[in-house]
Amino acid sequence: MSLKKISASVFFIFIWPLLVGGVVILLWSKTPYGRLDPRVTILLKIINRSENYYDKNLTVQQNRNKFNADTMLGHGTPEKIASIKNMTIPGAGGEIPIRIYTPGGKTPFPVVMYYHGGGWMSGNLETHDVICRALAAKTSAVVVAVDYRLAPEHKFPAGVNDCYDALVWASKNAAGINADADRIAVAGDSAGGNLAAVVALMARDRKGPRLSYQVLVYPGTDASDLATESLKKFGRGYLFTRADLETFNSFYVTRKEEISAPYVSPALAVNHKNLPPALIITAQFDPVLSHGEIYAKKLEAAGVPVTYHCYKGVVHAFMGMDLFLPQAGEATTEIAGLLKNAFSK
Repeated sequence: MSLKKISASVFFIFIWPLLVGGVVILLWSKTPYGRLDPRVTILLKIINRSENYYDKNLTVQQNRNKFNADTMLGHGTPEKIASIKNMTIPGAGGEIPIRIYTPGGKTPFPVVMYYHGGGWMSGNLETHDVICRALAAKTSAVVVAVDYRLAPEHKFPAGVNDCYDALVWASKNAAGINADADRIAVAGDSAGGNLAAVVALMARDRKGPRLSYQVLVYPGTDASDLATESLKKFGRGYLFTRADLETFNSFYVTRKEEISAPYVSPALAVNHKNLPPALIITAQFDPVLSHGEIYAKKLEAAGVPVTYHCYKGVVHAFMGMDLFLPQAGEATTEIAGLLKNAFSK
């Protein structure tokens, strides 16, 4: 067989399918609202997110197990940390499991309280281990991850009270974890971003620990508003749906009127003055994109310094997809840089 025929055979057997596949993926990536990252497009096709994330044919625990397993599929190689310790601490509602990530270096370290996402009803210390390791390594801070009580078994305000109690504990016991009580930040993603925003409000309202910073990653900030622009655009087909949000809300609160309470929907607080500076990260194709935008504007209007960054081409929960999305690492690096700057003041 001639070299020309061999080259042609190789092209049609190996290269041509790749080219066709690439064109198909690019076509799939195009939406009425911009272009998805091709890797996200493939992910959405594989997991068929045109359907609701919460499967009502399964029990709450089965859905929780599914969420936790799916969350960890996108994790890359965990950062090595000098010390990781699991323990429980006292809270008003009982013992609270936490995990303390301590980096190497000179003590005392600043502290980052981290609250995981999962619609208030899923997630745990394992699902967000990779994110917490990365933050501890890149920020040179002690990261305290909080395994707060979950809905619907534990309704509002159980989970957020655990988060606040853990903050108070870390402040009072900073020396015991090689940390500096004068340099504490709160951070979280999704429902955890909501909890971080609420804990910042609580700390202000209750004259609790002074916070240096708050990091809110694709947070839900107004559970009462399910008619936002982003929900109209991305309420179906982009990882989770409007129906999922309705389910999470119903699990979290006991009475419908609680959904508008500031400690459920921080955007509805009477005022946002005297809150810590904030970094708010959103995703372009996210049903709760508008919630992050709205909260950034509320904080700015109250005189709170805000850095707002919408990551293009990605969906909700992208920060936990570091196995195949470079934007995850970029977001972690951005968070670490701003935290280090805040802690240096």
